[in-house]
Amino acid sequence: MNISSLIHPKSSLITGVCIVLVAISITACSKTEEELCIDKQSHLWDNKTNDKSANKAYWDAVAKCKKD
Repeated sequence: MNISSLIHPKSSLITGVCIVLVAISITACSKTEEELCIDKQSHLWDNKTNDKSANKAYWDAVAKCKKD
């Protein structure tokens, strides 16, 4: 008796689908270089004020991340 005849054909399809879903979920969770750069600029954000000009340093740094 051949071992491959004992394996149900749908099980290999399910395994293949699971592998694809795992690969997609792993890549979907990673951040781009731009997003990582922006995250590193969070220390520049001043949340004590609503004045847009108070966070100019943050927005300048974000613009630089997007430019690079």
